[in-house]
Amino acid sequence: MVRPYRFSLEEFLRLPLPERGVELLRGEIYQMAPIGSRHADLVDRWAEVLLRTFSGRARVRIQGPFAIPPDTYLEPDLLLCQLKDYRERYPVPDEVLLAIE
Repeated sequence: MVRPYRFSLEEFLRLPLPERGVELLRGEIYQMAPIGSRHADLVDRWAEVLLRTFSGRARVRIQGPFAIPPDTYLEPDLLLCQLKDYRERYPVPDEVLLAIE
């Protein structure tokens, strides 16, 4: 029986993938649907609310990725996470306060 290959987070991040539009969920790569105008508008509106509400208390990321080791990489529409430096790594679940997809 043929089984699909399951990628680790490290393997996935080394792949030459497009900048956006793919996520890794439990080792499997999924192509995400394009974002329509209504969806984009809702994301913008929620981002404004979160930025006003949590400014200086939490980081608001718009379509910013986060990792769930060992085999998941997601890019939710909005991510509210702890105020930390994420230049060298992605937020992990313990640092995520809210994820909206």
